[in-house]
Amino acid sequence: MVSLPRAGGTNGIHDEPRHRQPVRIDVEELGKSFGSFAALNDVSLTVRPGELLALLGPSGSGKTTLLRAIAGLTATEEGTIRFDGEDATALGLRERRVGFVFQQYALFRHMTVFDNVAFGLRVRPREERPRAGEIARRVRFGALDAKVRKELRRWLRELHTETGLTTIFVTHDQEEALELADRVVVMRAGKIEQIGTPAEIYEEPATPFVCEFLGGAARFEVEAREGETDVLGGTFPIESNAGYSGPAVAYVRAHEIEIVSREMAEGVPAVIRTVRPFGPTITVELSIEGRAERIEADVPRELYDGGEIKEGQGIFIRATSARIFPIG
Repeated sequence: MVSLPRAGGTNGIHDEPRHRQPVRIDVEELGKSFGSFAALNDVSLTVRPGELLALLGPSGSGKTTLLRAIAGLTATEEGTIRFDGEDATALGLRERRVGFVFQQYALFRHMTVFDNVAFGLRVRPREERPRAGEIARRVRFGALDAKVRKELRRWLRELHTETGLTTIFVTHDQEEALELADRVVVMRAGKIEQIGTPAEIYEEPATPFVCEFLGGAARFEVEAREGETDVLGGTFPIESNAGYSGPAVAYVRAHEIEIVSREMAEGVPAVIRTVRPFGPTITVELSIEGRAERIEADVPRELYDGGEIKEGQGIFIRATSARIFPIG
C-alpha cells in the first residue's frame, strides 16, 4: 500500500492532515522490463486527490511494479510520474515523501515468531511501552476470520476518510477491491484492462478478461447475428458492436439466471446437482445438456423453503442478462 500525505504544509510528511492538501498522481506512458519480461507496458492513469485506488490483477500483472514505481522504489525505463503536476520520476522514496507498506513480512531471521510480533511494542519509548505481560497477551493472536476481515476493511475505509490521504493499494482479492476502493484499476500482463468505480467494473466489464477475473459468471461460446445473440433462452445485444455477426463469448452471472415454468418455450432444460441452502438466496449447481462444466444460479429462498428446489430435480432456466464480446 502507498499513501501520499497531504503536501504543502511547513513540515511535509509530518504535518497534521488539516494543514495539507490531497495529492494528485499522474502516471504517463510508464514502461518497465526485467530482462525480456515487460512488467509495465505503456501504463497511464491519474489518481485523484484524496482517492483510495485499488490495483487489482493476477500475479505477474504488473500491479506491484506499478506501486513500487510510484513510490520511488523501482526505477522505470520509460514514462513520467507527476505529483501535483511536478515531475517526480527521478526522485527517490525519501524525496517523494511517500508512505509505503510492504507486502513482504520482513521478519528478523534471528528472532522467533513471537519476538518478531512483539518487536514493535518492545522498542516503544519507556513511558509508552506496555508491561511484559501485556505484550505477551497482545502477541498471542489468531488468523483473520471472515468477520474480522470485514471489520478490518471497514476500519481501513474509515481511516482513509478521516486522514484524507491519496492512497493506492495492491490486491488480487476482488471482493476487497470492490468493497474498499473509490476506483479500481484491473491489470493484466503489464497493461491496464479497465479503470472504473466498483459498480462500473462489475456491471460493465470492458473485456472478457475483466469479466472472468471478477468471477461468478458462466461462460458460453455463441454465434452472433447482426449485433445480437441467444444465451440461455434469452436474446441480448452486443453493446460494443451493434452490427456484428460471427463467433462471440457470453457471460452470465449466477444472479442473472432464473427458474421458469416448463411451459415457457424460451426456457433451457437443466438438472439441479447440488443445493447450498444458506443465506438470503439459495445457490444451486446446474448441469445443462451438451455442456461439460456446471453453472451456478442464485434463486429466491422461498423456492427452496417451498420444496420446489431439490437435488436431482429437472427444471427450466433462462438468463435475464448477459455480457457479450465478439471474438476476433
